[in-house]
Amino acid sequence: MTKKLVSIFITLFIIFALASGIEGRDERGDRDTMSITIGGACLNNVTTIRILGKRDKPLGDVEIDIFYKNRKVAYGKTDNMGIFKFTPNKLGIYRMEAKKSGYNTEEIEINVSICVTTTTTITSTTTTILAVTTTTIIPTTTTKTLPTTIRKTTTTIKKICNRDGVCEPRRGENHRNCPQDCPSGYRDNYCDRIKDGKCDPDCSRRYDDDCFCNNDGRCEEEFENYGNCPRDCKSGRKDNYCDGVKDGRCDPDCKPEEDPDCKKVDYLSYIYPIIIVFLVFGALTYYSMKREMERREMERKEEELIDYLKERLREGEDPDVLKKELIANGQDPELLERAERYLWT
Repeated sequence: MTKKLVSIFITLFIIFALASGIEGRDERGDRDTMSITIGGACLNNVTTIRILGKRDKPLGDVEIDIFYKNRKVAYGKTDNMGIFKFTPNKLGIYRMEAKKSGYNTEEIEINVSICVTTTTTITSTTTTILAVTTTTIIPTTTTKTLPTTIRKTTTTIKKICNRDGVCEPRRGENHRNCPQDCPSGYRDNYCDRIKDGKCDPDCSRRYDDDCFCNNDGRCEEEFENYGNCPRDCKSGRKDNYCDGVKDGRCDPDCKPEEDPDCKKVDYLSYIYPIIIVFLVFGALTYYSMKREMERREMERKEEELIDYLKERLREGEDPDVLKKELIANGQDPELLERAERYLWT
């Protein structure tokens, strides 16, 4: 029994050591480093993120997650040129995470500020030609005037935004250069991409969060997900968005640590308690069976001794002599009384 227990412990130790070794190798694997450059971190302007990998080659299919105040505001993957674009609509610090198999996960901060640009539009150009003619009269000789031309160019610069409360896209007004006249979500030939609950008619569905959800009961993974359209995309379904909601369903878009429903059971942590329970149960069972066997053996010997005493009593042996013999052999003298009872009953 002891040899079997020792062999079980050795086998479990080897399995645990191999499992630990495999996990250790995965965690210590060498990874490459990504090179990240940011271009144009301006409010309501397209910000370009470019990622380079080995030998400064563009790195495609890098998973990009962008957070603003711990809330994910943009996500996607880099294209074949290693480029990912997004348009920040709030000032402040954005946090970007870049992940790709075989590379270290990179985290950087993007400081989005207001970038001032000056736009001058020439709406009309007027050219005036002034002609001056000089005439000289000489007797017997007439000389025609020699024209002298002076050219003057007058340029009129007219402001685009007149702040009259009317959005005039034909004059060039839009939400970017004239927000006083053109509110967000207005048709002004400019996609403002501001999340204000209004779908900008100048935006394609891909670029305005307010245009994603059409509430038709179908989850269109190209545009909709649980984050921007919970009515169409239920929690726990594949929609390229990790919702992390504890609903008894493992979200296929989440990693195990991101969704409590995806956490795998660590069976190794249950091995030792199970072994201890089995050992304690086995020991108790063994000692119980051993005591039962000893009790039965004692009862058998007592029955044999009682039968022996009964035979001696039938042969006329003095009970006092038998009692002294029992005491001398360290046996219970009450066995003689039991023998006498059995003999006469």
